[in-house]
Amino acid sequence: MSVIDTDPGFKRLMATLNDMKLDTVAVGLFEESENEPDSEYTTVQVGAVHEFGCETAGKNHNIVIPQRSFLRGTLDQMADKLNEIRSASLSEVFAHARTNKQVLSQMGGALVDACKKRIADGIEPANAASTIARKGSSKPLVNTGHLRNSIKFKVRAASENLSEGSVAV
Repeated sequence: MSVIDTDPGFKRLMATLNDMKLDTVAVGLFEESENEPDSEYTTVQVGAVHEFGCETAGKNHNIVIPQRSFLRGTLDQMADKLNEIRSASLSEVFAHARTNKQVLSQMGGALVDACKKRIADGIEPANAASTIARKGSSKPLVNTGHLRNSIKFKVRAASENLSEGSVAV
């Protein structure tokens, strides 16, 4: 008597599960971003200072810039929504109606949009009086719009490291 392996989709299911753990999405500012307009600093450097804060900014290292997390804070706010997108898409991925990369792109796009909206809505604390006088606005992270417009996403292999010149979640 011989055994016939009919495999009604198990190998394909396992390949899909393997693909899902191999891919990830990063949202943030990536090294190929241009310098901020009229600045010696890259958009990634400016973004990192605002994302994490800095106690020694300025030419004399005497300016304190508070943390205004436009990436991590938004990810925290969006966690449930991103999990909903992922959960709602699982059946489509398993049915091969969508790829895992397509789902990650949808999640990345949603998080980019939310980061940009969070900046546009304003992130506390407001600008210092000296900053308001210089740029004419109390809204942090909004001057030329370059930082906000530089927020992107990348779908990549989980084993692929982000370059050192990136700030991403």
